[in-house]
Amino acid sequence: MRLFAGVIFVFVTVALALGQNETKRSGDAKAASHKEILERLEAKLSGVRTVQADFVQKKRLAMFRREMTIEGRLAVENPERIAWHVDKPVRYSLVIVGPELSQWDEDTDRVQTMRLDKNPSFKAAFQQMTAWFSGRYASLRERYDVAIAQTDPYVLVFSPKKGSGMEKIIKKIRIVFREDERYINELTLHEASGNTSIIRFSNTRLNEPVDDDAWKVRPGG
Repeated sequence: MRLFAGVIFVFVTVALALGQNETKRSGDAKAASHKEILERLEAKLSGVRTVQADFVQKKRLAMFRREMTIEGRLAVENPERIAWHVDKPVRYSLVIVGPELSQWDEDTDRVQTMRLDKNPSFKAAFQQMTAWFSGRYASLRERYDVAIAQTDPYVLVFSPKKGSGMEKIIKKIRIVFREDERYINELTLHEASGNTSIIRFSNTRLNEPVDDDAWKVRPGG
């Protein structure tokens, strides 16, 4: 499970982060309350049933001062299917369907599975993942602080509330929405360790049927 922790880590923290250091705010952002903006975005994303997108993740490791690039594909089918397929530099897949999580990597060519209902921490992670991808921001505000960095396009910055324990791991996450406000264009994760990951989504398709192959954890079967 070498890559497993890293992939889950990205998804869990998608629902986090605050922008205490963000200073670019438009007049609209100052005038509109966080609640109004989150409700607006939630309404836009409520009509999204499926998402398919390509992604490029650039991870900068502070300790080694180098950057690693990861390329792959994302598929989401609300409310209980998520697939994260890495194509480069190595092939790796993580698929969650209902209560079961499966993962595969080309080095071992083995499929490993686990039940989310028997692992509370991963179950909580999955619930946060689905809340984010489904745009259920009202529930996230109960546990996380949010800042509106700008409004054209919308940029939200989240952080765990003090005492959550996540502040020891995450500094902040910055989310950039598409201009039509229907989905995410870019996610930047700032870790407390100094590492930074930028994930950019492209070729995003909304509400198109997802091919059955997307839910197969091992390529070709």
